[in-house]
Amino acid sequence: MRILVTGGTGFIGTNLLRKLCADGHEVHCMVRPASSNQWRIEDLGDKITVHHGDLTERSQVIDIFRQTRPQRLFHLAVSRNGADDFDGLFDGIIGATANLIAACRQYPPSRVIVLGSSLEYGHRPLPLQEDMQPHPSTIFGTAKLCSTYLFLQGWRSFALPVVILRVFSVYGPFESAKRLVPTALLAGIYGRTIKLTGPGIRRDYIHVDDVVQAAVIAAEHFEIEGEIINIGSGRQTSNEEVVTLIDQLTGNNLVISAETYPKHHTDTGHWVADTEKSSRLLGWKPAHDLHSGLAVTLNWLRQNLDSEEYGT
Repeated sequence: MRILVTGGTGFIGTNLLRKLCADGHEVHCMVRPASSNQWRIEDLGDKITVHHGDLTERSQVIDIFRQTRPQRLFHLAVSRNGADDFDGLFDGIIGATANLIAACRQYPPSRVIVLGSSLEYGHRPLPLQEDMQPHPSTIFGTAKLCSTYLFLQGWRSFALPVVILRVFSVYGPFESAKRLVPTALLAGIYGRTIKLTGPGIRRDYIHVDDVVQAAVIAAEHFEIEGEIINIGSGRQTSNEEVVTLIDQLTGNNLVISAETYPKHHTDTGHWVADTEKSSRLLGWKPAHDLHSGLAVTLNWLRQNLDSEEYGT
């Protein structure tokens, strides 16, 4: 099957590419010409076909669709603009959405899977359900919500066969070394000191393999269209609990600094997915709990310590 993936050099995208290649598909990947994340796909070689293009340039998007004629589209690309870059985020997310919808209308895939974001909901003191009225608290969350609405309007107006997967806090192989989980794992491996935010910041952590599996399953459920589906674990864990678990897995070498990071604007004490819909519609449940997912990630990281991203 011919499959086009946007954002294939991203953390989730590169894991999806590997799964699709393993399943025997003809895999095409759209990559920004200036992407700094080519290291994630270098080992794939001729298993994938890379197309360089900018999602904000409609002619380039349509030309790549003309070349590939995808039967499935997985849209995982996200804007690389800063969290407060209003114009950049809206061009990079909403402009890209409009261009993809235009390309899909000319060269229709039979299935479109879009990765949304739990930041579309905004902060809530209860499990986040797909039918809640969204109140995003960030520019990024607002832009992603606008993208979701545009894709769903494409389904209503043009029969675009789309499903939106709202992912929560994804971790696993190929994640940026600047993120909490790889930072803490590396600190545990090398006995480094790690600085955290203040106590009580919680996330719903979900392993990337489980996200990839959910996306693959959603791509084959043709009876489900125009739906938003949460992809999370249904459990929330504080940052300090994550680090404590990582410390145990790495041999109790990690040192936590008394100094703390300032609270980020996306940080909250309650952030958890309601997962009833993903179970009911997709028959999907995560295969990894946090302990097993971190153990798998640690094993992978130990085998990739010589990479430029994770090396000392």
